[in-house]
Amino acid sequence: MTRITKTATQGFLYLLPIWAIGMILGQLGLQLIASAYGVSDLMGLIDSLATTDPQPNELAGLKWGSLFSHFCGYTLVALGFSLIWKPQKALDFLLLNRSAKFWTYLLLPVLALCLYPIAMQLYALNQMITPESWIAKETIALQEKLMSMNSPIELMTNFLLVGLAAGIGEELLFRGILQRLLSQLTKNLDLGIWIAALLFSLIHFQPEGFIPRFLLGALLGYSLRWTGSLWTPILLHIAFNSSQLLLYYYFADQMSEQTGLELPTYLGILAYPLAFAICFLLYKGHKKQGDIQADDYLPY
Repeated sequence: MTRITKTATQGFLYLLPIWAIGMILGQLGLQLIASAYGVSDLMGLIDSLATTDPQPNELAGLKWGSLFSHFCGYTLVALGFSLIWKPQKALDFLLLNRSAKFWTYLLLPVLALCLYPIAMQLYALNQMITPESWIAKETIALQEKLMSMNSPIELMTNFLLVGLAAGIGEELLFRGILQRLLSQLTKNLDLGIWIAALLFSLIHFQPEGFIPRFLLGALLGYSLRWTGSLWTPILLHIAFNSSQLLLYYYFADQMSEQTGLELPTYLGILAYPLAFAICFLLYKGHKKQGDIQADDYLPY
């Protein structure tokens, strides 16, 4: 077991400089893209979002710059690390060469819709217990402006940023790499899942949304363990984010900052048993097919 701990430690020593390079490249790209759209003072623009609306060109620069920055900070880092760490087995290392059962992918959008009212209820609770001074108002203002959509083209742009980029990049890094390394380091699959979920929530720098993101991160981690394929958390993450985008696009005037879209009470109640039932199916349905076990996950 000593070799496993050493390997995990070395993995983090490789990952940290690669992550730093990716973040630097992302920030430089964000600055350049924003400048190309006429944004001369990027930080000043972000600071002013809570009180003023950006010009269309400024908003476009923020969106495309954020997309590039996210790609460099997550997807590029994860792929770069995997190719360096396991150059001949990168896909195997990331568990991208495995597939869950076909019915799994049909259930993931349903699970994502069930998770929405649950996440909104947890978000409202989280806001109630978060001190006012801790709430990331600038981040919320930036997200609100980035989420603003007045046309199908803007919806597709946001789908690239919030749906695909976040779903793919964050799962590659947090579930594909960090969860594996943390499981190796702690010699415990469950502990690796929960620590990765903790980091996943913390990296968003939004204390008022810590609880729902933490629990979502854990569910994404277990969906990987149950099915043995990274495509499961990737597609679930994409479906969850995209469902929020569609609801925001079609029902923006009915959205509440605390609880999101106001849904009938019975739908909020039904979401819990339905989500539990789908998770149970994911768990039981893959026990003999792709469940990650210590003998094929930890020693890598």
